[in-house]
Amino acid sequence: MKISYTTFMKHAEKVTKSVPDWRPVLKGVYHSEDGNLIVTDMHRLYFAKSAVPGKDPMVLDPKTGDQVDGTYPTIDHLIPDINNASAEITFETKELLSGMNALLKCNQVDKNKQAYVELNVDGGNIPTIFAENSLMSSRFKSGYSKGNEDVHLVFGTQYIIDALNLFKTCKIDKIKLRHYGSFRPFTITPENSTNLLTLISPIKNG
Repeated sequence: MKISYTTFMKHAEKVTKSVPDWRPVLKGVYHSEDGNLIVTDMHRLYFAKSAVPGKDPMVLDPKTGDQVDGTYPTIDHLIPDINNASAEITFETKELLSGMNALLKCNQVDKNKQAYVELNVDGGNIPTIFAENSLMSSRFKSGYSKGNEDVHLVFGTQYIIDALNLFKTCKIDKIKLRHYGSFRPFTITPENSTNLLTLISPIKNG
């Protein structure tokens, strides 16, 4: 599969909006010499393989198309080898997105609490995802896990909603979440491809 350049740049705007002013180069999308696209805000990363014709590396503002000055950091070491995943969980994209939007509403009841959810898998059972606050809790079960590895992840609700909206826009019906450890970033890709990848850092103190 090959992602639309326009689609990637549109969704990249959601990432660059949260970049602090002291990292101006991250407010752009890196175009590599081999045609890959990369955007990160230091907490999440989107990667599209061979999305544009290869040319000299550059960083472009996803909204205006203007070139952004500065040297983009090397990110190759941030993307884990999918063969090193300790667990793989497959989800229906629309089903997971619907559940996450419901959990976000639970998050928003308590405006003083950070919006995050927890994902738990006990030895290959159906994953459970839940959110709670001082007034209520909400949870749902979705997807299926490959292997017998226990999984516990805590992550920002909006981050995964943004990522799922990207996959939905690309008409990707099923996604695969790969777990590399509770405190290591996890990746999401289409079920049968790695040409589009999102990486999200978990919340350390979850």
